[in-house]
Amino acid sequence: MIYKTDDLLDWDSRKRTNLLNKISGYKSAHLLGTKSPEGKSNLATVNTVIHVGANPFLLAYLSRPLTIERHSYNNILKTGQFSLNQIHTDIIQQAHQCSAKYPAGVSEFEQVGFEEYYLPDSFAPCVKESRIKILLDLQEIVPVKSNATVLVIGKVKQFEINHIEPDDQGHIELDKIDTIAISGLDSYYACQHLHTLPYAKP
Repeated sequence: MIYKTDDLLDWDSRKRTNLLNKISGYKSAHLLGTKSPEGKSNLATVNTVIHVGANPFLLAYLSRPLTIERHSYNNILKTGQFSLNQIHTDIIQQAHQCSAKYPAGVSEFEQVGFEEYYLPDSFAPCVKESRIKILLDLQEIVPVKSNATVLVIGKVKQFEINHIEPDDQGHIELDKIDTIAISGLDSYYACQHLHTLPYAKP
């Protein structure tokens, strides 16, 4: 089948959104941890994390359109810090619930039963139950004019890896800690390591 995007406008909006969110394939799944200046913690489920560079070590996530209030984004703007916490098979249900639209001031940690965890000298909370916790300082915000989203770029300050250690080449086999992948907003997949190939040369 060939689908023309304009023809999908006649589809039910939920069906259209599901398809368009999923055709780009599997993505990493993270919990975005922030805290307001008043000290109220917040968690959001994100599937848009990308590696920007290793020197300096930069990661980014794409914030959904700022046409409505975004609690995580507002916290990052005000405090300059956030965390990314990888999701594994044991915490999928709780992590998914963090995508619900709770009112401002309501902590998803409390609502879903996650425990706040703080790396040394951090303000933003991590998720204790996560096996890879990454703390970032806000580096840059890049507006996407096409649809009012923003790319939030953070400089990695420190990170913690539990249950596995990198090998002598720096590789970590994420399937050994049951890291999962996500497709769209609601479909979660187990991962399996297939190959680690040598650096490609012509």
